[in-house]
Amino acid sequence: MLRFAGSVRQRLFSSYLLLSPFISQDAPTYRPNSGGWVSVGVPRLIAIAMLNAVGIRAFNDLPVTKFVLNDEAKGILTSQYSFALAQNFRPGRDYRANIRAVGQPLRIVAGQDDEVFYADQFAGVFKAEGKDVAVTLLPGIGHIQLTLEQDAVQAAVAAVRGMNEPPV
Repeated sequence: MLRFAGSVRQRLFSSYLLLSPFISQDAPTYRPNSGGWVSVGVPRLIAIAMLNAVGIRAFNDLPVTKFVLNDEAKGILTSQYSFALAQNFRPGRDYRANIRAVGQPLRIVAGQDDEVFYADQFAGVFKAEGKDVAVTLLPGIGHIQLTLEQDAVQAAVAAVRGMNEPPV
């Protein structure tokens, strides 16, 4: 979503809400190996990226990211991302330039107990690029609970409503 929010098409939406977003493996928000929850097939990812660079996209549907899920979670959560999906979830290669290019209102909601990212670092990453982004950290909420717990969903709805209300 950050990739789109900082693109030339960003005005297609009036505002953006990022839910505990992946910024970059080089950003201060990134926990090594996403906190042990994610396994990235780096050799495959690099090979497919190189093929894409010369216009070959036939392998974009191959998985490059796998998530550690128990059997119950596998029934409701995605267990892997293809190259195409993984690339779609990340900003451009220069995530800092992507952040600087954002012109629409943007907020972040994340769980304070996020096991995938250092959620307390989101505000600083955006501030370093001149963007004062409101970040809501929800106590007792982890990465997956952010989309499953009713209180977290309500916080996301409130963040969206707050962006679209006229200033007082």
